[in-house]
Amino acid sequence: MALRGDTIEFKERKLYTGLVDFDIVGINPTAQELSELQGRDVDDITEPVYTTVDDDGEKLRLEIWLRNEELDLLTKTTFWLENNERFNRDGNKQEFINNVGNTAWAADEAGLSAYEWFNTDGVRPAMVGEGNLYSFLQIWSKIDVRKEGTEFILDTSWADLIAGDVDELNEYVGAFSTHQVRMLCGVTENNQKFYQAVYNNVVLRGGSNYVKYLRKALDNYAWKGDYQESFDLQVYTPTPASEQPAETMAQASTADIQDVLDD
Repeated sequence: MALRGDTIEFKERKLYTGLVDFDIVGINPTAQELSELQGRDVDDITEPVYTTVDDDGEKLRLEIWLRNEELDLLTKTTFWLENNERFNRDGNKQEFINNVGNTAWAADEAGLSAYEWFNTDGVRPAMVGEGNLYSFLQIWSKIDVRKEGTEFILDTSWADLIAGDVDELNEYVGAFSTHQVRMLCGVTENNQKFYQAVYNNVVLRGGSNYVKYLRKALDNYAWKGDYQESFDLQVYTPTPASEQPAETMAQASTADIQDVLDD
């Protein structure tokens, strides 16, 4: 029997752990944009739906797509945003945000006076996911939020953002095209399948090795991603399921983020 035709080259998909510098290449992409990012036929991609509504109201899954050309790594990190004010589990404190995107927790606005570092200009209650998103935007944009007179507020209203209007954020993809972010990569496992994961509660500027507050956040709140207990870049080697860390939520305050800006 004669066999004719092209051979198919199968490439093993590598997963990475440790700190990686990324370019931001898309935010909540359409099916067509995903086709271009992933090199897939658009007909094989279902049009993504990023907005949902439930008993708690409107929510947005904000997917920020990341690329490292050297590693040939394309992945994403996700922020979960809600059109609800953010309270702690006990309900006795809430998060507040000011006009540069810094946040602090207090029982009420008057309680913010306990934080000497916190500028109350433009302060208001923060929405769920808002503080985390602004922390990311501060690092990505390289804006110096400590400079007097600085304001850092999205022109898009929070309600419109939750409804799916990410046009302004995608404009930043072009405006900040030379700005990289350094993020901690890990791997998650589900039904013996492994997936690339990216930690977004503490983000560094591209090239930064100032990991003090990243380490602090991970020490205080376990992350579900296995980063092989090292910030060094490595190819992932699976460990027994019993050794995988439990899933919890981590959130670094923007008080800690301030020192990252010094790097």
